[in-house]
Amino acid sequence: MSRDRSYDFMYAAQATEILHAPTRALETFGTTCVNYHLLAELDDYPGKIRIREGRLQASKPEIITPERYVKEEFEGFGEMAQQYYDFLKQNEDSLKILKYGYRLKQESFSEQIVTDSMEAVADRVISGVKSGNKPFDTVIKGVDDPWDVCLMQFFWLHTNASVSHNMRDFKNAGLFK
Repeated sequence: MSRDRSYDFMYAAQATEILHAPTRALETFGTTCVNYHLLAELDDYPGKIRIREGRLQASKPEIITPERYVKEEFEGFGEMAQQYYDFLKQNEDSLKILKYGYRLKQESFSEQIVTDSMEAVADRVISGVKSGNKPFDTVIKGVDDPWDVCLMQFFWLHTNASVSHNMRDFKNAGLFK
């Protein structure tokens, strides 16, 4: 990788590929634990694949109204910001934000290096995940360094894929008008 760390994280995010996505959206009313299997070919050793396994814990999404968002995120702003806040407040029925949070759970983290092609390793890991029939398991292909960016990219993608499901659940529960 280059010494320019901004290049590294952009490259890692773009190189992230979800080989097997969770079959369920993030939970709307509770915490979601996603078990990940991150596969990365070692940069200087073709045919050597590092398999990292661990858990991402996603907190339940929170509904953020304009009033709460402005109070939490925009303290100390001037008159124009206040006018914008007033506009948001007048239109708050159509303006809702879902706030998602996550943390990496390192206590269940493990890694191993295997010698094989990426395709063969991916096929084996995906097969094992599918046979386990766990709806929150995922297999990700990424880079070896900075590999944690690949996890963040996965989380961002899965969060975006979950938003419509979570919004529907909130609406059905009467939390969105």
